[in-house]
Amino acid sequence: GGATHCVACASGKVNSNGGACDYVIELHMFTNCGKTGKDGPTTAQCRTEYTAPWTDADDVFTVTSGIQILTIPESATYYMYAYGAKGGDESANDIGGKGAFVTGSVNLNGDDKLMILVGQKGDSDDKGGGGGGGTFVYKFTETDYSDIANTLLVAAGGGGGGGKNSGGLHGQASQSGSDGVNADGGLGGT
Repeated sequence: GGATHCVACASGKVNSNGGACDYVIELHMFTNCGKTGKDGPTTAQCRTEYTAPWTDADDVFTVTSGIQILTIPESATYYMYAYGAKGGDESANDIGGKGAFVTGSVNLNGDDKLMILVGQKGDSDDKGGGGGGGTFVYKFTETDYSDIANTLLVAAGGGGGGGKNSGGLHGQASQSGSDGVNADGGLGGT
C-alpha cells in the first residue's frame, strides 16, 4: 500500500516534496530599505522594511556591507526586473536623470546565493546633483563577496545628476554610459 506524509509548516513555508518545510519566494521587490547616501542598508533596516516571513530567517536573507544576500530556496527560473536610481537634482529646472530599467530571467538552483545591490538616489545640491547608484544582481560563486569572478546576472545604470543649466541624462541599459551635456560634461563610461 501507499503512504502519505504530511508536515504542518510554519507561516510562509510550504512542504512541496514530503520533506522539510521551505520558504516560498513568489514575488518580492528588493529596495534600498529606506537608506540614502553612499552607504547601503543593514539587515535590521531591511527586516523593518520587508514583510515577507523569509526575510527574518538568517539562513535565507541577510545584509553584509549594504549587500543584500538571498539564498534561493528552490530550483526554478527566476524573473528579475531592476531599476537604477534617479540622479540628484541641481534645481527645480535641472533635474537628475532616471535610472535604467532592465529585465532578465535566470535558472537558479536551491541554495544558490544572490548578492543584490540596490542603487540609491543621488544627493541634490544647488551646485549640481550626484549621480544615482546602479542596481546589480550577482550570483555568488566565489569565496569573497568582492571577488570580480562572481557572475553578474542583471545590471541597471543610475541616472546622471542634474547640473547647471542641464538636466541629468537617463541611465543606460547598454554596456556604455552617455556623455555629459554641454562643454563641461564628462565622457560616458564603457
